[in-house]
Amino acid sequence: MPLRVKDLEVEIMVKQGLYIPIKDLRENSYSRDGGRIYKYFLSIVELAADLAQGRNMRAVIQLQQIFNLDSSIKIIYDKELPFDLRSYFIELFLNMYLDKEPLEPL
Repeated sequence: MPLRVKDLEVEIMVKQGLYIPIKDLRENSYSRDGGRIYKYFLSIVELAADLAQGRNMRAVIQLQQIFNLDSSIKIIYDKELPFDLRSYFIELFLNMYLDKEPLEPL
C-alpha cells in the first residue's frame, strides 16, 4: 500500500492506480468491511517499523520506497488523523529516519 503526497495531502494506493486520501481510509474501511482494511494497514505499518528496528538497512532501503519521508511527516503532524495511525508512523519514522549510522553519543 504505497503512499504519495498529492496537492499537500497524503494518499494511499488501495488498488492498482487508485489512490484515496489517507484521512478517508478509516471511515471507508469501517463502513465497508468493519475496519478490516484499516486494521490491516496499521499492521503493515507496525511490521515495517519492526523490520526497520535495529538499523536494518536492507529493510530500510526497501521501506523508504513505500513510506517516504514527506508522507510520514505529514501523517505524524496531521491532527485530524487517528492517534493509532499517527503513533505507528512515529515508531516507523524513528526506526527508519532517526536511528541511523553514525549515531553520536551524548
